[in-house]
Amino acid sequence: MITVRIRPIAAEDLAIVEERIAFDWAAPEKHSERFTRQEKGEAVYLVAWNGNLPVGHLLLKWRGTADDPLAPDIEDCPDLEDLFVIPDYRSNGIGTRLLECAEQTAVERGNTRIGLGVGVDNPRARRFYLRLGYRETGTGRYETGGVYIDRDGSERSWTEVCVYLTKYLM
Repeated sequence: MITVRIRPIAAEDLAIVEERIAFDWAAPEKHSERFTRQEKGEAVYLVAWNGNLPVGHLLLKWRGTADDPLAPDIEDCPDLEDLFVIPDYRSNGIGTRLLECAEQTAVERGNTRIGLGVGVDNPRARRFYLRLGYRETGTGRYETGGVYIDRDGSERSWTEVCVYLTKYLM
């Protein structure tokens, strides 16, 4: 088990997070956009640190998911997005620790449940979430997607079929 410290991203963290976690998907400004959302009070961007190195992240959005037609069925449920651990650090409990920190953060803010979407083509992630107490909402499958500019400056689009899971927090 690797010892990590998890905390919300700070302005002074942006350069090293961008340098160290630059190979995961999405636009190069992803981390700074999430920091801005955190500064506005819309989200908390949690980063896992092994010493002075960032090794994973998770975005906790206070207003929940915006994926239609799902959004009306899960109102008042903070949404987790983009749980990511650097491949060399996976299977060391870091993802679990990130989720536990997000759940505790939600409880401290008065929330009684939390949710996330998981791709139907990602059975390993789905088993992981189910093991940690997340359950299907019964809203069925939904498609999510978007467009972004990748690290080479090319426009990319993505789609994913997901199911939504929630967990009641104690």
